[in-house]
This record gives sequence, structure tokens and C-alpha cells, in this order.
Amino acid sequence: MIFAVTILMLAVCRPHEPANHNPLPDQEKENPIPDYNKPEEENNDEKTDEDEDENEDENEDPDKGENGDKPPVDYPMLTLSANAASGSAYSLIRASGFDYETPDQTGGGHEGVPHILQQFDDTLKKNVFAFVMHHANDRNVSGDWTRQRVEIKVDHRTGSSGRDFCALDGANEGRGFIYRWKFKLPSDFAPSNEFTHIHQIKNEGGDSSAPVISLTARLLNNNRRMVLIYRAPSFNYGSGSAENSPNRNLAGNSGNSLDDYLGEWVQCEERVVYSSDPALAAYSIKIIRIRDDRVLLDYTHSAARYASVETNTEKWPFVTWRSGNTHGRPKFGLYRRIFSGGNPGVSAEPDSSSLIHGLKDETVLYADFEVIRIN
Repeated sequence: MIFAVTILMLAVCRPHEPANHNPLPDQEKENPIPDYNKPEEENNDEKTDEDEDENEDENEDPDKGENGDKPPVDYPMLTLSANAASGSAYSLIRASGFDYETPDQTGGGHEGVPHILQQFDDTLKKNVFAFVMHHANDRNVSGDWTRQRVEIKVDHRTGSSGRDFCALDGANEGRGFIYRWKFKLPSDFAPSNEFTHIHQIKNEGGDSSAPVISLTARLLNNNRRMVLIYRAPSFNYGSGSAENSPNRNLAGNSGNSLDDYLGEWVQCEERVVYSSDPALAAYSIKIIRIRDDRVLLDYTHSAARYASVETNTEKWPFVTWRSGNTHGRPKFGLYRRIFSGGNPGVSAEPDSSSLIHGLKDETVLYADFEVIRIN
């Protein structure tokens, strides 16, 4: 009798075994911006418990991007995301290895008024940065009052964590970088037939007067366009304007419609290899509208493509490193001309007759900056 009861209790108390001891992890969200340097993964339907644990650890990694596309751990990386729903972002920017250039700095004409703020965004459901530009009050701190600038960039000051990203004395020619960020133009954003840059790749030292790459909103034949511009080294065009080079607009002759960007968050990924050799210089950019995953801009430069499509390739080489450059870095934010003509370096209000009409106060939102060095 006792033996029978014991057998019955063991049967009742035996723990339930799940039907599948090794369930596959949930499918990760597809990365809308592919990692072109990432090798193809082997198809392996069998996963062990250890594999599943590793996937769970990756999903909990705070440094991992929303799309699950974290670079290898040995890649140096700077990140900057808003951490508050209000207030100035200046201290956060510098603590993250970046620096800023805004009209409230000495010489900008609008001291005491922060121009990069933090706020909560209902679409992304997170805190973001608001870059604010005032048409009537803001001026460029470099001394050219024909222009306005509200930008952030990698910090190169001694002691900054950003300094290691762009080695000085020309040591970073040949290095490759990935730049990622999000931005949102307001639905009533107003460009002009002059430049309104929202992103630049700007080298420093030597031939550095013009950015190598700029993403700019512009009126072309009264059409609002988003234009990707490359500027050749100055020694190749002498006193002429880089904007008159035949390879000015990389993404088609007139860019793509600005209307597709207005009032929308977009995700950007840009890749560059800095080199003075046209055979080695590399550049690509992809911009995807977050709401519907629509690709708004997709451009990849290659030496073969350039030689076969563009004209005057010997006079206008595609290079990402110029004579005397010491480092290259990305810049994010608003930079626009508000007076035509003018003399850079003269901090005086130009004649009102040269004021560019149609411009106004603007607030452009940015989020989730990543600067990744890949070699």
C-alpha cells in the first residue's frame, strides 16, 4: 500500500517538461540600413541555449542601435542622444565627445540664448535635440555675418574623448568611418536658391575652405530639392567655384524632392574612407524615411562609376582628402546664407538690399548620433 501511494505521488509531482527545450528567439527587426562591411551569416537553423543567451544579452545592450546593428566591440565609437525632455544640451554635447558652434557664443550676436535644446518627441517616443535658428538675430561666430550656423561636430580639443577619433598631423588619411543619425525637418521648412546645409563632412587643415560633402536643401528652378554635393580640391579649379564643378550633385543632377522629407523623421547612414587617391577614396550615404521605410536617397561612389559617368575626371577627381588636411569630421545642424555676397570675416550687417527673401526662423530636430571608426 505504501509503495503504491509513493508511485502515485511521484507521478503527480513530476515537473512539466516543455514541448520545446530550445525555442528559437524572436526574429530581430530587419535593419533598414545594411552594414555593407558585414559578412553574410551562415544559415543555421539549429541554435543552442548558449546562442539564445547571447542573443538576449545583445538585446539588452544599451549601446546597441535600435536596428540591432552594433559594430564589433573593438571599433571606437562616439554616441550622443538626448537625455532630458527640456533644457540646454550643451553640457551633454561636450561630455559625449562632441562640440558645438552656435550664435550664442561670443561673436554670434545672440549671446545668452541657447540654440540647441532637448525635448520629448511623440513620434520617436524619446528625447531628441532641437536645433533652433532665429532669422533676425543669429549670426555666424566665425565673423561672416552673411551666414548663420547652429551645428555640432566631433570635438578636437586636447583632453576631449572625441580627439582620438581624428588623429592629427595627417595620420588619419586612409581611415574609414561610419556616421549615423536621425533628423526631422519641419513641414514648413523654407530653403533658398543659396545653400542651407543640414550636414557636412568638413576636413580641417590645408585645403579646407569648402566641405568635401554637404547635404543641403535648395531651391532649384523653383523646386524644393535635397541635394548631395561634392566639392573637388581647390587646387584643381583655381579661382573658380567648387559648386561649378561638373560633379557637384552626386545624387542626380537636381537631387531629390525635399517634400518627401518635410515633417518626417529620417534615418541616415554615411560611410567614408578618407584618401587623396581617387582609387581608394570611398563614400556612400543612405537615407530612409522611418514612417514607411521608404528609401529617399541611396548613393554609393566608386572609382569605376565615377570614371564612366562623370566628365573631366582628371580635372575633377573624387577624393576625400586634400592637400594639407589634418583630419576630417562630420558636422550636423543648420548652416545657411541669409545675405548674398558679403565679405567673410567682417562682423558687420550687410546692406539690406542683399537680404535673401523667404527665409524664416527654423527648428530642425536631430537624434541618436553615432560616429564609428572602422579601421
